[in-house]
Amino acid sequence: LRYRNPIGIITKGALVARDAELLAELCRLTESWVYVSLAFSDNSLSALLEPNAPRPSTRLRALKALSDAGVRTGVALAPVIPGINDSEIPSILERAQEAGATRAFMTLLRLPEEVEEVFISRLSE
Repeated sequence: LRYRNPIGIITKGALVARDAELLAELCRLTESWVYVSLAFSDNSLSALLEPNAPRPSTRLRALKALSDAGVRTGVALAPVIPGINDSEIPSILERAQEAGATRAFMTLLRLPEEVEEVFISRLSE
């Protein structure tokens, strides 16, 4: 903030909302954004494939708190997993817009060697 340096944050975490006031001030001075990553709109499906991440409802509350404070917000649809969560894209976008998001982007699932085994295991479970 002191140097008025624009930033971009992409996070699955909800703790970013605790800095809403600081981020809002930065957004007033610079072209800064916070994107909240959502792969699912459904809490139960998210719990199966993202067991250690905050539930979508928690992330959407954080997105709303940021938006309401004056932070420029968007949603990162990531990862998009064809056949599993691609049908949830309209719902995610609608809920993110209701929470104040004005931008969105998506990233398709990538399975580098170190992630593939974990992902396949969770999917099998």
